[in-house]
Amino acid sequence: MKIPGLLDRRRFRYCASAAAVLLAVTVTGWASPAQAITASYPNPACTIPQGDYYDFYDDCAAYMNWGKYIPDGFIKSGSWFVDLPTAPGDTISALSYDGKTYIQGVAHGTEMGFNFHEGQADCYNPTEPGAWDDDITAKWGAGWNQFPWLGPSTTAILAPPSYPSATSVTTKTRLAMWLANGEKDSYCKAGASYPRTSPYTYQLSPYLLTKTVAVGPLPELPGLPNVLRINAGLTVESTPGANPADGVFVTYLRCNFTSWYKEYEYLQDSPAGCGFSKQLSSQITFPVASRGAGSYHYRIYAAFGTLAQVEAAVKTMRDDAALSS
Repeated sequence: MKIPGLLDRRRFRYCASAAAVLLAVTVTGWASPAQAITASYPNPACTIPQGDYYDFYDDCAAYMNWGKYIPDGFIKSGSWFVDLPTAPGDTISALSYDGKTYIQGVAHGTEMGFNFHEGQADCYNPTEPGAWDDDITAKWGAGWNQFPWLGPSTTAILAPPSYPSATSVTTKTRLAMWLANGEKDSYCKAGASYPRTSPYTYQLSPYLLTKTVAVGPLPELPGLPNVLRINAGLTVESTPGANPADGVFVTYLRCNFTSWYKEYEYLQDSPAGCGFSKQLSSQITFPVASRGAGSYHYRIYAAFGTLAQVEAAVKTMRDDAALSS
């Protein structure tokens, strides 16, 4: 999955709708919230609603992953709605805060999540939402011809979502390889080449990701109800060895966010609104580097709301010695 040029490597990254900072990790047992349990998808009567604050995954998307029924992970708390659907590999794919929809993924790869590279872009590319061809109808059968991006993900979900608290959810996945062995794209013209052994033979990577998403108000930021936290643990079982790994946490905002900037400039929200047919066009990226086989830990904060709310959240986080240490 090709990403735009990385932002400069200062600790805080933010825009008018999202803020992020790298720090460290934690995880904990709570009852899962009630949700749909039907494994027969897609629903023939499925329709995609328009406008803000919608979530079409619940009625329209796949709940099967590698032959197993896996319920979506989600959080509904206060002003927050966050959905981590089975279809895009438990990646954050729908996010609303205070009635405003910021994220609504429309393909395996247009969500809020991790992907990693070793060497040339796309040639070795473990990706959280799934593989590039997960959006191809033929891969999963004709049932997905209307909404192929809502079909199953190649990313393997290792356990159903669990709930450390009423405001958090934990997921465990083995990331897909963006390209299968021998496949080419415009960024990997020579074609992907991996060992002819498991997990590569299943178009899976040796990258295992455990992440916990928690919504505000967080214990460490009680005065900021609009801040979300992601704690992630990455285990890299092995690497090709020829190149150091580099990673990014990518956020695709909905298409009414029309441009993105770095540091003291902000993303501007178009007043025109956004129909579903338009693709998301904005990304926020920063490095989350892993260097070879081993274990790695990341902490990311994201603030949502009006420009004034996000500015205030970023200032508070910048001034918090415990967060910036």
